[in-house]
Amino acid sequence: MGNCDKIKKAWSLTLPGGIVLPLTWEAETITPYSEAETAVSAASAETYLKARLEERLEAILGEGQVLRSSWTVTEEEGALTVTLEASCLEDIAKEAPVAEETEPQEETE
Repeated sequence: MGNCDKIKKAWSLTLPGGIVLPLTWEAETITPYSEAETAVSAASAETYLKARLEERLEAILGEGQVLRSSWTVTEEEGALTVTLEASCLEDIAKEAPVAEETEPQEETE
């Protein structure tokens, strides 16, 4: 097959108590597809790209917050470029126990 997606899944047989047997069940799904060019409006592409950038920023930022953001959209030679510039606040502090200070020991001769 030329253009197709192949997805393989495998399951090992495990008995109660966690004993894994040397037996595996595999399933393979093959889905053929054909490629085709599709025109997308610039507005639709811009909306899609902005949504993907916002999702990526949220994933990277975690519990932080966006203080300010701005978008730049340019189209050059049929290519649409969407840029997100954001100023964010993120707590990067790490808690760690403080070692107790010990008094210097006296040297004996």
